[in-house]
Amino acid sequence: MKLLVAAFAMAASLFAADVVAPTGKPSEAAPPGVTLREDLVYAAYGSRELRLDLFTPNRQGPRPGVVVVHGGGWRNGDKLKFRAFCADLAGRGYAAACIEYRLSGEARFPAALYDAKAAVRWMRAVGPQYGVDPERIAAIGGSAGGHLVGLLATSARIERLEGLGGNAGASSAIQAAVILGGAVDLVSQHKADNGPTPPNALAFFGSSYADDPAIYAEASAVTHLDRDDPPTLFLDCGLDSPGERYIGMRRRLNELGIPNEFDVLPGGKHGCWNSQPWFDPMMDRIDGFFQRRLEP
Repeated sequence: MKLLVAAFAMAASLFAADVVAPTGKPSEAAPPGVTLREDLVYAAYGSRELRLDLFTPNRQGPRPGVVVVHGGGWRNGDKLKFRAFCADLAGRGYAAACIEYRLSGEARFPAALYDAKAAVRWMRAVGPQYGVDPERIAAIGGSAGGHLVGLLATSARIERLEGLGGNAGASSAIQAAVILGGAVDLVSQHKADNGPTPPNALAFFGSSYADDPAIYAEASAVTHLDRDDPPTLFLDCGLDSPGERYIGMRRRLNELGIPNEFDVLPGGKHGCWNSQPWFDPMMDRIDGFFQRRLEP
């Protein structure tokens, strides 16, 4: 374990030596041969409707579906924030849904997880109308969205974390996960930081780690790992302590025999995935991972 930590620390210092400046934003427009359907309702809680934007390739035949979950510290952002991911994925042959979810100013955890699971169930139950293969559904999330995707990957069979967002007869299990700079072990993270709980976590969980460590454990993907969990790709920006947040989870995945991969976007700060020059090679990396893990 100490050797792993030392290796990651050395890698972080090497990447920090070559800071890369952003060069622009990737396109959010639907590429040629792709249809965009906006504001589809995927879940409802009384009068509150949650919506997604669905990008689908026009060619015939079932294709994998991907639920894309934006970041923003659980307190800001919307379904437009990661739209470039969906546009790019659809151009590569995937059906990709950019979702909104309830932020901490509206509802505390596990509401956002309920919403993400409802989006997966919608993709599985309704997505076939748009050419989605219900047996091949993946999820991508960055930062706060990465945290939620980690939980999608590990808590599919836990009833108390399922929620009531609709399509209850469909499974919320995913077949592949991509986590970009997302927290997967909040307990270890808080112990390592040894400081006050950040304001965004206080708002999201409704209490500090000191007052309610159980909810931080419940909200950690690593808590729920089992042998049925899907292959996972972890990606970090090079100036964001690359790999450190995943050490415990990757060790446990290896023990369970679950395929997992890790890669770094060199020279970028947290959130670099939404900018060039990182976006294009990152999407190539994700596409390669999906092609290996979402084969028919």
